Amino acid sequence: MLSRPQSNLPICRRTRLAVLILWPILLFSAGLGAEDAAPDPKNEKPQPTADSPAQDTSDREQLPGTLELHDAQRIYRELYPLSLEYRSMLQVLEANYGSAEGIGSPESKPSAEPAKDASTEVELKECPANAYLEYSHHRFLEALTTIRQCVAMQRTALKHYAEAMHADTAKITDRLSDRIQTLMSAGTYSEEAVPTRKLEKGRNLLKFSLDASRQAGDYLEEDHPESAITRLRVARFQAIQGLIVLETSYQGEQKLKKEFETALLDAEGKVQQKLIDESQYRTSQQKKENPSP
Repeated sequence: MLSRPQSNLPICRRTRLAVLILWPILLFSAGLGAEDAAPDPKNEKPQPTADSPAQDTSDREQLPGTLELHDAQRIYRELYPLSLEYRSMLQVLEANYGSAEGIGSPESKPSAEPAKDASTEVELKECPANAYLEYSHHRFLEALTTIRQCVAMQRTALKHYAEAMHADTAKITDRLSDRIQTLMSAGTYSEEAVPTRKLEKGRNLLKFSLDASRQAGDYLEEDHPESAITRLRVARFQAIQGLIVLETSYQGEQKLKKEFETALLDAEGKVQQKLIDESQYRTSQQKKENPSP
């Protein structure tokens, strides 16, 4: 059996010799570890500070939140049908009177004068469609801003019509009141005399008209022009009917109906139909054969 060779060097000398041999190896290994542990400036990500916040945080803050988008959609869905209702009312009023200045008695005709601000008129007519276009492209915040501006412009236009209509309704009710006073002071057998039943009906119609007009004035003060117009249409219809009831002749009744034709149609939300000038569609040969009178 082979025996392990024994070193003749003392233990202390062997220890020092081992240290001397291993020391360079330890130093080399430590250097490699330190080099691997050192951070690379190129790969190091800058840390956010108070003066320079993180980029991704600022981006998230600029994007609208889910709750904000949800509220925008909800409010838009409430305002869009209201805007369509306002547009319908304005279309009827414009077709019948042209503008707020076209409302007047005894005869109301569409105004032939051009709009004072044509760009505003175009924007007013197109704004509901523009808001819908933005909403359909999922631009909810932009759609909400557009529909809010649209409703504000429509309410302003309706307010102008309501104020003019309120003033004109007062003229019609005053006219009916004067008519009642004249008939009440007339003799029983005079040409202006009317049956008591008709006179009482005229007084009731005047009362209903004044009540509706008073309610319309309250709506105007509360900034509800659409409700004011609705009540004013009732007031105008009642007052005009009162004038017709108290007329003493058929010719007089027909004259009043013609005089207030536009107002009566507008009271029902209808548009007065304009007669078409057929001459503009006739050829030159037809014009020679059948000249216009």
